Amino acid sequence: MSVDYSNNIRKARLQSGLTQEKMAEELRCGRSTYVAYEEGRRQVIPPLIERMAELVGRDVMDVVFGIRLDEQVLRDQADLDEWKRTLVDQYEKRIRDYIEELERRDRTIRELQEQIANLKDIINHQSTINGFLMKDFNKDK
Repeated sequence: MSVDYSNNIRKARLQSGLTQEKMAEELRCGRSTYVAYEEGRRQVIPPLIERMAELVGRDVMDVVFGIRLDEQVLRDQADLDEWKRTLVDQYEKRIRDYIEELERRDRTIRELQEQIANLKDIINHQSTINGFLMKDFNKDK
């Protein structure tokens, strides 16, 4: 049974950020030869696959079969867990900031409500005084 690993070689190279030119240079072959490996038009010998895997920072199994070793999966999981923790921390901070802002606005609203109540008391007091003055004024007439 033949394994079509050419697509896996290309994926691994792309994920590693290397160009075809750089891979060809590191493998000491021409770019057209390297492209033939990626396109499956040329058979890759085992030592060359090992070197390709080394260049892209992967295991040979990953390059040939597209399967990553448990160690890499665990590293990926650790990276994912760290990313999740970072996201959670960021969202928790944003939530704390929002809560602080809401509390600040709530205090402002309470202060404004208190000022409104004081102004109503003043208006009521002024109305009462005006009422007495009007009665007094009308008595003098």
